[in-house]
Amino acid sequence: MAAPPPPPREPRTVAMGYALDYLRRAERTEAELRRHLARKGVADDTAESVVADLKFQRYLDDSRLAERETELAQTLRLEGRLKAQARLERRGAEDAAVESALTQYTEADERGLAEGLLRKRFSSDDDPAKAARYLVAKGFGEEAVRGALDAVFPGWDG
Repeated sequence: MAAPPPPPREPRTVAMGYALDYLRRAERTEAELRRHLARKGVADDTAESVVADLKFQRYLDDSRLAERETELAQTLRLEGRLKAQARLERRGAEDAAVESALTQYTEADERGLAEGLLRKRFSSDDDPAKAARYLVAKGFGEEAVRGALDAVFPGWDG
């Protein structure tokens, strides 16, 4: 004789299981978690309840994620402010969290990072336009690019 099937689980319990499993793999934004729960077929009101609980318990924190992502952009990925901002916005981080995290990028720090990248990758004999395109692709703003080019390519005509 087969064992009786287990009783159906509450939708909120199932949703919380989906959420915790998703968060176990990596830190996520609230928007990413909401999208994940929607793909799993969780009702909007249930998803909002789960998100609110996880925020309260600090399992979900857009500000913390934005700070970490910005730090990684500066130290590991060696990216400019614009690329870090685009990544956070693409992930759906709250605007206030993005703006707060991006204050880590001072103009001087961003210029120094850009200059360091150019010195590592280019020589003063290389084409400054190519170097500029490289920095723009890495997400550096105009001021950082100009400052880095001035330092690495003395006398360049930009």
